[in-house]
Amino acid sequence: MALFILWRNCMKAWQITAKEEIALVEKKQEAEATDVKVRISEVALSSTDVAIFEGKKASYPIIPVRSAIGLVSEAHAMSGLKKGERVVLSPYVLDDPFYKKKGALVPDVKVMGLDMDGFLCDFISMPPENVYPLPEGIKDNDAIFTEQIALAVKSLGALETERGDYVAILGANTLGIIAAELCIYYQLVPIVIDVDETKLSLAENHGIYYTINPSKADVRQRIIEITGGKLAEFTLYEPRSNMLPNYIPSITQEGGTVAVIGYNYFLSNLQLNLGDVLEKQLNVTAVKNGYGEFNTAINLLANKVINTEGFIDSVIKFDDIGRELPRISEDKYAYGKVVVDCM
Repeated sequence: MALFILWRNCMKAWQITAKEEIALVEKKQEAEATDVKVRISEVALSSTDVAIFEGKKASYPIIPVRSAIGLVSEAHAMSGLKKGERVVLSPYVLDDPFYKKKGALVPDVKVMGLDMDGFLCDFISMPPENVYPLPEGIKDNDAIFTEQIALAVKSLGALETERGDYVAILGANTLGIIAAELCIYYQLVPIVIDVDETKLSLAENHGIYYTINPSKADVRQRIIEITGGKLAEFTLYEPRSNMLPNYIPSITQEGGTVAVIGYNYFLSNLQLNLGDVLEKQLNVTAVKNGYGEFNTAINLLANKVINTEGFIDSVIKFDDIGRELPRISEDKYAYGKVVVDCM
């Protein structure tokens, strides 16, 4: 059956138009007859959104944000969704609709808010496969982290871990702590490393037993003590965490695996001695999205596996984005996760 293209009502959106310029605009969104119209209720700003605002993006204009929850406004009967139902939105768009998922990684995925317009708007029309109903037991402030949980699930899934393996995690930001919580659930032993004592305290409050502050301890020596001399079988490195990658060879055991994870496509050049990587025969992989893991992430939230308490640093109003985003950019390291109330 042919699908007809419809013009939906104009949506209001915050659009980054150039370096350090953001404007509230009205846009018409082209949608197919089977699309689900969602009233956005809450979105989460990320460091990547701030990076785009700061000019680390080749092409403008773009509507930022890749994490959003909302309420169904209109839905085709075949979608299985009802008006008023709470939903979380997946930002992942498969570039090739005929691509069959192979293994843990899917390279040809576009991410809304990065590769195309994202969720910093009042309404949006989405294909039903990108709209996931939320169980009643999941609070909005937990659901907003679904996308990051999906990325953490996929990152650990890309590793061939076994029960009891040690996983060093460079960075105690939100993604790092979520990955550490998942390690515990999977019966792995996470070791979280960060120079920010506040972030390490938050990790400890989330049940992470082993944390290391490089300004207070020798990281390699401490990991030798924790692992009984064998070092970590696996290391996760999140470049946005402000941790340098030069720790990787010294804390990962010979033949171990390193996964570079995250979304920031706009990183400055990071230095890592490949001679050390070669000497220890380290396996290096990368995971840049959580495609295919949204249902798993929702189930983890429903079963209280992931604790998000303390992740949200501040809440701002949708109408205040034009004033607040420049302020966040000026002092971005003072902020944890910033949530935008869109209602």
